[in-house]
Parts: sequence; structure tokens; C-alpha cells
Amino acid sequence: MEYEKLEGMHKAGEHIGQDLLNAMIDEFKAAPDVWQKMNQNLQGDVLCRLKNRIANVVRDAVVIIASQDRPSIEAHVKSVKFGDAGIEGQLIIGKKNNERHHFADSQGEKVLVIVTNVDEYTQTMDEVKPESDQREIF
Repeated sequence: MEYEKLEGMHKAGEHIGQDLLNAMIDEFKAAPDVWQKMNQNLQGDVLCRLKNRIANVVRDAVVIIASQDRPSIEAHVKSVKFGDAGIEGQLIIGKKNNERHHFADSQGEKVLVIVTNVDEYTQTMDEVKPESDQREIF
């Protein structure tokens, strides 16, 4: 792999925390008021924007960490077929994926397949809810 590409991946990995922090700071700046003074709908809007930005940063982080500086390709598993010789899988890779040529050049050779599920790292974000405008009576 080219040195510049390795350097770029390391820098991307180093900036994950900064990206998350910047997302939060952007929301603080855009907030019409402090959290406690925002109604439930405004808090929900803020949470929705943060969840989307954080999910994107986490998705990038998982790919960077899992690939460990190797060329990596995000693909959709179209089908899996079990046979006597092993398991055969069909992948769908985006036409504009930067690593598509690495993949094509690997035909007939061994490759390392790493299965990641990005959603498992962000699924609990839905548990964070805005505070209700109506306080509990009891």
C-alpha cells in the first residue's frame, strides 16, 4: 500500500475524537438555549442531528480500525451458498469505491474478509431521549 494512503488512514483515525467533539460543539453553538430550557421537540432535533453525525464518525472509525491499514471495501452481501467445497458468497461493491480495482485484481487470490456490523456500535444511541416537557406527577 502506498505510504501516502497509510499516512491518510492514520490521520483519519487520529481525528475520530476530534470529529465527535466538533459535532457536539456545533450543536452547542446552534442551540437556541441551554438544554434545560429547550422543549422536548427542540431537544429531539438536537439529538437527531447528533445521532446522525456520531453514527457517521463511528462508521468511519470501525472501518479504519477493522481494516488496520489494509485496502478495505465496503460491500453488500447479496447471497451465500453452502456447498461441499465450502461457502460461496456474492458481494455487491459500489461502482465508485476507491478500492474496487484492488478487489478486481485479487481474483483467484486469497483475500482476508473482515465482517463488521457498524450498527452494533450505535444501536444504543436510540435509548437517549429528550426530556419530557411534562414532569412526572409521582
